[in-house]
Amino acid sequence: MFHSIRVLPGTRPWADAGGQVAQTLRAGLERPAPVPSQYAAQQKDAPVSARLLQGDLDAIVAKALRKEPTHRYATVNGLRLDIERTLRGEPVAAR
Repeated sequence: MFHSIRVLPGTRPWADAGGQVAQTLRAGLERPAPVPSQYAAQQKDAPVSARLLQGDLDAIVAKALRKEPTHRYATVNGLRLDIERTLRGEPVAAR
């Protein structure tokens, strides 16, 4: 999941953790999940603009990366449905 989040802002979550697997995992446990729109806003060549990420996509990524399993998507299908709702302009469960 961490690597696939890179597609939105153009960088991996916790990319500043130093590159070592153990450091990245520790950062993922100790720090809140980064907000894709904030990362994208800091990069001039982000694949998706920060403006498009704000709102539903930020909420979907935040829900997918929550530390508490009960607050994450219960299934991959739940994540898929929220992405499809976003594409159709419908409300998402992540909010």
